[in-house]
Amino acid sequence: MTNGLFTGKKLNHYFNPNGVDYKSARKIINGSDKAELIASYAERFERILKETSTLSEGF
Repeated sequence: MTNGLFTGKKLNHYFNPNGVDYKSARKIINGSDKAELIASYAERFERILKETSTLSEGF
């Protein structure tokens, strides 16, 4: 995933300072299978982490 061995695209293609694309990142592992559902889980998890984090600079 981090080296792009599965699809030729690395995780940093989908997760970078310009934004996050959970739905498209799903392609790295399992194509578009349940991409919408899994992206919604990731977005919810990220929101919870941000709301409960005590780190001054985020995570």
